[in-house]
Amino acid sequence: MANAVVSKNYPLHKLNLHVEERKGNAPAIIFLHGISMSREVWQKQLESEALSNYHLISVELPGHGTSDWSDEPETHYTLPGYAQLLQELIPTITDEKYVVAGYSLGGNVAIEALPGLKNCIGVLIVNTAVANSPDDIVRAFKTDKADVLNTILKEQADDGELDKYATSFLAVRNGHIPTTLADDYKKTDPKARTVLAQSVAVSNHADEIKIMQQAKVPIALITGEEDQLGEKTYLQDLEVPKWTGDTIMVPDAGHMPQLENSAYFDQKLVEFVEHCRTQSEAR
Repeated sequence: MANAVVSKNYPLHKLNLHVEERKGNAPAIIFLHGISMSREVWQKQLESEALSNYHLISVELPGHGTSDWSDEPETHYTLPGYAQLLQELIPTITDEKYVVAGYSLGGNVAIEALPGLKNCIGVLIVNTAVANSPDDIVRAFKTDKADVLNTILKEQADDGELDKYATSFLAVRNGHIPTTLADDYKKTDPKARTVLAQSVAVSNHADEIKIMQQAKVPIALITGEEDQLGEKTYLQDLEVPKWTGDTIMVPDAGHMPQLENSAYFDQKLVEFVEHCRTQSEAR
């Protein structure tokens, strides 16, 4: 029987950051969600029996979920801003070794923060448009989903746009799976979207490709085999070191494999964490 999930707020730079935590053994797994999302995108992992041996930590970024909205959006709602907050937050939660699992924006934040993350033994990114130039975000999405990309980065969206946005994240076969994507979008500080878009447009971020190429810890890339939103070849073509040598394709899943096929996803996550543990013990 897995331990209960406990909620806690951590004060940092005049912000209360919401964290959900399930006690377990080291290494810890730290989960980061995407833009306009919340802990809900990792809910199946927080409740997973397959992950019951690990200390699980899900962080809600400022402006998202039940974390505070920032009074300094131009500082906190950028990739460097999120990364700095993560670097400062983790040591207040745990001093053990950990793997970071980042979905979409969460993957960007993990990569940006990686050079300053102490005790990090691996990074797993799920459908992240790795920042190197503004064009990278466009290349990461299918050309016929430009309107969905626009919704992802615009200040506000109507119900029709949000319905198309939410269904695009799932494989066609998984359209029956309920998500909180539309509600999470509405609850997110609109400036979190616009400030991030403006910041990335002027290349206010590190060279994430270079960080991954120089990383001293294993990195895994994951997507779904039936992704109707992201361009699958984007992750496959990234010239970065990859655990197993290639991008992991989750069967029967689209852009949210951790939700759509959690059993397969969790199996791969466990394999990756154990690989990272072995590598860290060998160093």
